[in-house]
Amino acid sequence: MKDPIERFMDKVFKTSSCWIWIAAFNHGGYGLFRPKDKMVSAHRWIYEYTNGPLNELMCLHKCNNTSCVNPDHLYAGNQFNNMDDCVKSGRNLNLNKTHCPMGHEYSNENVRMSGTRRNCRICGKQSERKSFYYKNKPTISIGTREKININ
Repeated sequence: MKDPIERFMDKVFKTSSCWIWIAAFNHGGYGLFRPKDKMVSAHRWIYEYTNGPLNELMCLHKCNNTSCVNPDHLYAGNQFNNMDDCVKSGRNLNLNKTHCPMGHEYSNENVRMSGTRRNCRICGKQSERKSFYYKNKPTISIGTREKININ
């Protein structure tokens, strides 16, 4: 049986800069490799093979190419580093959104922040109106336990 590094390199296509993983991928486009009995991220495996264990850290890409497994393009970082890199490279999908799901613009006047989440003020007001209406819907009691809506 081949050594894991030989099996790994059989699944790599080297370009002038990136080493492209050409075997199995996960839904996010990251390569998957099975060195022994457990499937692992290909970029993480090659980083740990060349640099030692990452422990609690993440393996991040300098080149922003999720299929790249070139150890020179990888570095160790935490979740904050990962999100910071994501924002700087323009890959943060939510940050790039300009309108809420209902089509209202995310302008300074129309956004309410809830922690790190943006909420549309127009949708929030509409939701409050619906909630208020259903909570305060006029009803009458006719001497039974059930209430009848008069609208």
